[in-house]
Amino acid sequence: MNGLPLLRAATVTAALLAAVLVPLSAYLRHAEMAPAAQQQATRPVVNAARSVHRLVASTLALVALALNIGAWLGRGPPRGPAAVLLATAGGLAVLGVVAGGSRSPPVVLAHLAGGMLTAAAALWLALACNTSRRAPSPRRPLTAAAFGTAGTVVLGGLAATVEWSPMVAVHGAFGAGVASVILTAAVGGLVVDRPSAGEWRALALLAAVCLTGWWNARVGTTTVAATTHNAAVMLMVLEITRWLHDKRRRSAG
Repeated sequence: MNGLPLLRAATVTAALLAAVLVPLSAYLRHAEMAPAAQQQATRPVVNAARSVHRLVASTLALVALALNIGAWLGRGPPRGPAAVLLATAGGLAVLGVVAGGSRSPPVVLAHLAGGMLTAAAALWLALACNTSRRAPSPRRPLTAAAFGTAGTVVLGGLAATVEWSPMVAVHGAFGAGVASVILTAAVGGLVVDRPSAGEWRALALLAAVCLTGWWNARVGTTTVAATTHNAAVMLMVLEITRWLHDKRRRSAG
């Protein structure tokens, strides 16, 4: 599997497309929630972003379909992650057609969580087909951080759509708990031995998530602030996906 250049290029392409798709979706989602005057001023940019979003989403769906065909023919990536990528990419496409520009909490949450899952599945495939190094041993708290981050994404989507002010506080408190888990793992690395490159990246991304979250709350959820925060959270999700992939490789080999 690692010796097929076309397969490796396809999985990397899928990962890059998914990483572009999530911030674009966040930008469009929040741009449509902006005041009417702001929507009018940014209409040309939003229309261009929507066209790029459709192109990226369509290309990703085609790449995901090709990877699944290859997987079922025994010449492609692992079937499980490939199926998840196709299901999420296809599901988001159907949701976009059926729900249109709906701002209801279930639709917004499905777009947010589905986008993060799509990006994670695409990265897993890219790692599975392009990684030959020996996987490092992830620290246990980092596995717990994966579930915590997933919960934080869901709460963030609810906080952005549900008109219930305590939800914002719940989202912040839950995010602080996840941050403490990641900090514990990183500080443990400093005390016990040298932190890995992944732990340094996790600390940097954690700082980015916290700072953009604070900025988002401070300025009142503007399009730029919300998009930046979503992008930072996506990068954290991708880093945790890499941890889980490394853990899976060590347990399998």
